[in-house]
Amino acid sequence: MSAPLPPNPAEGLAGIAHGGAARLFFISGDASGDTHAAAVIRELKSLDPTVEVEAVGGPAMQAAGATLLADQKDLNRVGVGGAV
Repeated sequence: MSAPLPPNPAEGLAGIAHGGAARLFFISGDASGDTHAAAVIRELKSLDPTVEVEAVGGPAMQAAGATLLADQKDLNRVGVGGAV
């Protein structure tokens, strides 16, 4: 069961996670996803600078403030051979 969102989004995201700042995880497999996720991360951090973001992504997410656990360029595969 998830915690309810604060009634006023301007109050930020603190408190929706158990015991403090929200922790979020994003994953992206290409440059487009990296760009879109970075925009979301920037907006979330503007609402609440204490939000913690970890990600599998690229340079845009990292520049937006996410801690990269893996770089998407190391995971990208094209064609059948890459998937098998």
